[in-house]
Amino acid sequence: MAIAPFRPLGGTFIRILGGLASASLTVTLFGIEGINRQVILLYGPLPSAVVNFVLTEKYGQDPELAASIILLTTSFSLITIPLVLLLIV
Repeated sequence: MAIAPFRPLGGTFIRILGGLASASLTVTLFGIEGINRQVILLYGPLPSAVVNFVLTEKYGQDPELAASIILLTTSFSLITIPLVLLLIV
């Protein structure tokens, strides 16, 4: 089954930006400082895990979409992780 080209990109941006926004909100709401703040902010925009592909295949969802999002988030992480490191250090 072919997937629309915008779906993987949308999922990728939601994963990366949503993760960073969630991490930022968490450290702000709880007043987390220091190394703990840096670790949470770094872990927020990490790529999607491969287990998502396994689960989508097991439960008959859309494994092609999951694989595309995993590939794109991993590729984009080559850019986003250094940028996040520059911002939090």
